[in-house]
Amino acid sequence: MARAIASNRATATTKLNPLKFSPLADIVGTVFVDRNRNGLFDPLLDLAVPRARVLLAGGREVLTDARGRYSFPHVPTGTHALRLDPNTTPYPPLHVPQDRGLSGTQSVFVRGLTSVDFPLAPLGGQIDALRRTT
Repeated sequence: MARAIASNRATATTKLNPLKFSPLADIVGTVFVDRNRNGLFDPLLDLAVPRARVLLAGGREVLTDARGRYSFPHVPTGTHALRLDPNTTPYPPLHVPQDRGLSGTQSVFVRGLTSVDFPLAPLGGQIDALRRTT
């Protein structure tokens, strides 16, 4: 005859991954040819650069979409370096304060949603013509 025996002891095993509880952020940005060299993306003037590769320190990389946009989701909060792969675009990067003298590299403190754009210099010069007739 089988009987069920009640016990007041129970055991459980828990596997904890501390990275699941660390604060995460997202990095978004645009790679574009900055025709007026103001460092801001002007949709009616500037040219988005598709398929440019952006590298995040630590090994992650993404390609920009047809509108020059990219994103790195779930990035730990803190200081990170991003680099635009110079082999994926014929345009040289413009110098911005975040590059600290390293053209095409930017260091940023990431918290929440952080935007990091890569403005590029146009290949040719800009010519303005003025015509006067009397």
